[in-house]
Amino acid sequence: MEWEDDVLDIREHYPLFNCEEVIQNKAGLNFDLFKDKDTGTPYILSTSFLITLKKPNGKIAYLARSLKADYELERKTALERLEIERRYWQSQNIDWGIVTQKEIPVVKAKNIEWVHSSLYPADERGFTDEEVDYYCNAFVEKLAGNSTSIRNFTTQFDRLFNLDTGSGVYIFKRLIALKRIMVDMNKKIDLNDSTQSIEIIKQSLPERVRIL
Repeated sequence: MEWEDDVLDIREHYPLFNCEEVIQNKAGLNFDLFKDKDTGTPYILSTSFLITLKKPNGKIAYLARSLKADYELERKTALERLEIERRYWQSQNIDWGIVTQKEIPVVKAKNIEWVHSSLYPADERGFTDEEVDYYCNAFVEKLAGNSTSIRNFTTQFDRLFNLDTGSGVYIFKRLIALKRIMVDMNKKIDLNDSTQSIEIIKQSLPERVRIL
């Protein structure tokens, strides 16, 4: 979800405060299942994701999504909880739905996880923010018009700038995560693929090589 351009924000494990007060239609709901047996204190339920979207008309919209494994949908307590979630969001006129593992594109999810690891603070890789920006610009500049394997290109990049082995791959991943370059995220990213399979986003090019 975070990969989509229209997603502005994702809040995980969003708490459903004051469920009994918010839900207007309480018929058939058993809130006692989600209270402490000794004190009667309600547990704070949560929805997996509350997503903020920017619609094509510029307006802001919200989606609530619960991520569940298939086997959980066979449990009575889980179904009761999901019904509470559904009515909670319905009371607030927010679109709610269930997402199962079968609906998640595995290859794309793994690619996103792989590239997003590059967005941790630059100093964890021994770089300053300024150095990372410089190397990102240099990578894009050198990439333009290049024709070799991604693996060979990143190795040459390390040697050219006297960087630790793997730094070029790190910059490659970071540029994808920042959407300054694009690859087919629905296919497993393979460093043996040609650099010709990489699309450079025009706005990401340094001024001296910017495409007109």
